[in-house]
Amino acid sequence: MSFGSRCEHLTSYVSYYSFNDRFTVSTGYKVLSINYDSDGHVFDTMLKGPVLGLTYRFVLRVTGGTGRFPKATGQAFLDI
Repeated sequence: MSFGSRCEHLTSYVSYYSFNDRFTVSTGYKVLSINYDSDGHVFDTMLKGPVLGLTYRFVLRVTGGTGRFPKATGQAFLDI
């Protein structure tokens, strides 16, 4: 049995702009750093770059049932 070392860091700077109550665009920059070492297998890398996202918020109307939950909200995300 061996124990490997694991280290992960995620840093992100993101700005959001809402066109209305349903559509939001996000843009930013993310850095993900991973350092993994276990039984001689080493994975040491850094991934970084720009981020662009689009969010659409929707309301899901639920009919029937007990009426206890008349509506539910949700979000759909698209990250590029």
